[in-house]
Amino acid sequence: MNKKSIIIVSLLIVITSVFIAADLLKSRDKLDNTLEDENSIVAIDIGQTAPDFTLVDLEGKSHNLSDFRGKVVMLNFWSLACPACLREMPDKDQLYLQYKDKGFEMITINLDRDIELVKNYLSNFEYSFKVLQGTPEVAGKYMVRFIPKTLFLDGDGVIRFQHVGSLSYGEMVEIIEEIGLPID
Repeated sequence: MNKKSIIIVSLLIVITSVFIAADLLKSRDKLDNTLEDENSIVAIDIGQTAPDFTLVDLEGKSHNLSDFRGKVVMLNFWSLACPACLREMPDKDQLYLQYKDKGFEMITINLDRDIELVKNYLSNFEYSFKVLQGTPEVAGKYMVRFIPKTLFLDGDGVIRFQHVGSLSYGEMVEIIEEIGLPID
C-alpha cells in the first residue's frame, strides 16, 4: 500500500469514527431514557426465561428469539463504538462456525442507530453469525447498561449465563462446558 492510500484509509477511518461516536451519543440518550422507564425494566437473572423479542437483521428479515427454541443460543449486545465488542468478533465467529451444526445459534444485537454504518463495517469481514438491529426496548428488557453483554440460553430459552465485557474464544467454550449446555 502506498503512502497516499494509507492516508486516505486513515482519513476514512477517522471520519467514520466521528459519525459512529455522534450516533452512539444520540442512541445512549434514548437508551438511558428507556432503561429509566420503570415499565420497561425487567430483572434478568440466571434461571429465568429470556424475554422474547422480534428484531430485523441487516437485510430487513424479522427474527423472533422464540424461533430458536430447542437450540443453545448465545445473545450478544454490541456497538461499533465499543472496541472490546469489535475485538471479540473473530472469536465469536470461530465459536459459531465450530458449533452451528451442533444445535447452537449465535445472535448478535447491534445497538447503533445507523444501519448503513453497521453494514459498511461488516462488509469488511465474512462473519457467519446473525446480526440483528437492536432497539432501546429490547436493550431495556435485557438490562443492557454496558457492552458487550453476552447471555447463554439453553434449549428452553432459560438464561444459564450472563456476562458484561469481552470474552475470548476459549472463555466462551469454557462457559458452554461449565454450564453443561447440551451441544450435540
